[in-house]
Amino acid sequence: MGNAAEIHAGAYWAYLVGANVDTDGDLGDDFRQIDRDNFDNWDYGLVGGVGFNFGDFQVGARYNYGLNEIARSEGAKRILGSTKNSLGQIYVALNLARGNK
Repeated sequence: MGNAAEIHAGAYWAYLVGANVDTDGDLGDDFRQIDRDNFDNWDYGLVGGVGFNFGDFQVGARYNYGLNEIARSEGAKRILGSTKNSLGQIYVALNLARGNK
């Protein structure tokens, strides 16, 4: 951990483990459920964030911005459009290597 603050920047790469979207008929009778087969298995994008250090603890926030369009099937593309993942994270971390300072 840095002395006071850290800036996080980089890339991410992810694999889809599972997906299940139940529309309950909200999207019409053609499509009631969107599952894993309707999405791309791989995703990639950019990550940026900041962390603030307080002794052995760090608090911070990150944002993941997906660059890959995740809808794969024509039905999912029609319903979801040009969909990309995005994720905001807030975290608390503990430095477990206290004796190595």
